[in-house]
Amino acid sequence: MAAAAAAKIAPSMLSSDFANLAAEADRMVRLGADWLHMDIMVTHFVPNLTIGAPVIQSLRKHTKAYLDCHLMVTNPSDYVEPLAKAGASGFTFHIEVSRDNWQELIQSIKAKGMRPGVSLRPGTPVEEVFPLVIAQYNFSRSHALFPHAVHNYDINAFLNISNKCSNWEHFVPNLTIGAPVIQSLRKHTKAYLDCHLMVTNPSDYVEPLAKAGASGFTFHIEVSRDNWQELIQSIKAKGMRPGVSLRPGTPVEEVFPLVEAENPVELVLVMTVEPGFGGQKFMPEMMEKVRALRKKYPSLDIEVDGGLGPSTIDVAASAGANCIVAGSSIFGAAEPGEVISALRKSVEGSQNKS
Repeated sequence: MAAAAAAKIAPSMLSSDFANLAAEADRMVRLGADWLHMDIMVTHFVPNLTIGAPVIQSLRKHTKAYLDCHLMVTNPSDYVEPLAKAGASGFTFHIEVSRDNWQELIQSIKAKGMRPGVSLRPGTPVEEVFPLVIAQYNFSRSHALFPHAVHNYDINAFLNISNKCSNWEHFVPNLTIGAPVIQSLRKHTKAYLDCHLMVTNPSDYVEPLAKAGASGFTFHIEVSRDNWQELIQSIKAKGMRPGVSLRPGTPVEEVFPLVEAENPVELVLVMTVEPGFGGQKFMPEMMEKVRALRKKYPSLDIEVDGGLGPSTIDVAASAGANCIVAGSSIFGAAEPGEVISALRKSVEGSQNKS
């Protein structure tokens, strides 16, 4: 009889205080966490930026500094309200994606109490921003022509963004959270960094995350149906542990070939909410997928992510999940260590019964 897969509790760092990420990681490990779950996402796959409003909000609690946010995104208007609520001071958008709506955009930024700015890429003619700018000399004619003009004229090489706040991988070839954050965190912890790639092109991140110190690399089957064999091989070749995840609407049967392959994945992550945001309601119907996987693969690491906490853990554990990702229920608890202990106890209790 195959040995049961060990219980592994993985606090989701998406719910942590991003302004104190290293300290939060250390705290979770000291309180008994086995893994640290790192959500790496872009908005072409999920409707959220991993860094953006949540990071600004965390940082605002610790500083009164002017937070100069440079939005390298294709849809800046979507982030005006979230960043304003989070505490952003300046909101600089790119002219390349705002040629048709910059007037409305500037107006909405100012209405939310932020200082609007415009940026241009190296290849964009400077003349494109002239209509948006009020000159230092404040000619009355200019003000009459452009009553909603920007205050900040940001001509910078857009890849030189060490002091900026928000970017998006489909506008620039980088994730703001991703390899740089993993690399920084690795300097402060030896914990297993369980990286969940919610991206459309996971193969592009294998080498950067491996170099940064990622432990596990879990990709989504929905974007890897044609190249999962090569992807698994490259993940293992870089010394990481491959896993596959599936969204709530994806049939569990789609991952069976990846578990049974000659070069298989070593973990299956069943999403119990739609991926992208923390704090969502647990979807109990996803437990049918967990039960199917556990029956078919007794020793497989089966991870669940989304809405897990003291009120839902027994359902997940009895279905056969052994790797538990929990964010809000741990970081929002008065005693996070007690929650971690309760999650582990439930998994181990269910395993002993079976």
